[in-house]
Amino acid sequence: MLWVADLLEFAVVDMELSPAEFWDLSWHEWGLFVMRYNKQVEKEKAAWENQWHQFRMLLTLTNNAHFKKALKPTDFIKLSFDKEDVKKVSVPLSPEEVEKKFGTKGKTKKKNG
Repeated sequence: MLWVADLLEFAVVDMELSPAEFWDLSWHEWGLFVMRYNKQVEKEKAAWENQWHQFRMLLTLTNNAHFKKALKPTDFIKLSFDKEDVKKVSVPLSPEEVEKKFGTKGKTKKKNG
């Protein structure tokens, strides 16, 4: 549970507001300050990851120029915007779903005997 004291601490320490500025804010203004803070954090993260992306590209180029085994940038450093190779798990379809998806064409009838 978040207490007002926690919000005050966040405002003073992380957002660099004075306690008087914090207490003078309405809830709407507080929400705007929090939104601005979150955007600043996102921008800083993007800039940080851009620097690491440039570094790993140089590292990859240097490695691939001097060694036979070519590596990808993601082999050195994985960043948040790198796509993971996700294996899709197939779920067996029910007979009704199969008929709905593929229709009844080619369906064989059971022979008696």
